[in-house]
Amino acid sequence: MAIQLSLSSDLETRLHAAASDEGMSAEQYAVEAIEEKLPVSESPAVGNHAFTAGNGKPATLPEEKPPLSAKTLAAIAMLKAWAKEAEEMTDEESAENEAILRAIDENRLSDRKLFTEILSDKSP
Repeated sequence: MAIQLSLSSDLETRLHAAASDEGMSAEQYAVEAIEEKLPVSESPAVGNHAFTAGNGKPATLPEEKPPLSAKTLAAIAMLKAWAKEAEEMTDEESAENEAILRAIDENRLSDRKLFTEILSDKSP
């Protein structure tokens, strides 16, 4: 089902920023926000009329995603915190981290380097 919404420019800006922070489209983010906000009921209804499949029997709903475990939610929160820390890192801190990654790659016994993608656009 498609719904068209009129958003204030401030709300639209906030939506795009929040979606970008989560690495998803504004549409995906809005759908997830609505899913989180709206209560789930056993028999979906509009007004006092339950949805039917055309044969008078209740329509079946698509399966819902299982709720995330506390462990998964904690991992997500930790990853978001790390991403935020990386964004707020000073140039000096970033240079120190790059030097550490370079040293790890240089001192590996294996020829396979671990951080080539991270360091590919950086000069030593």
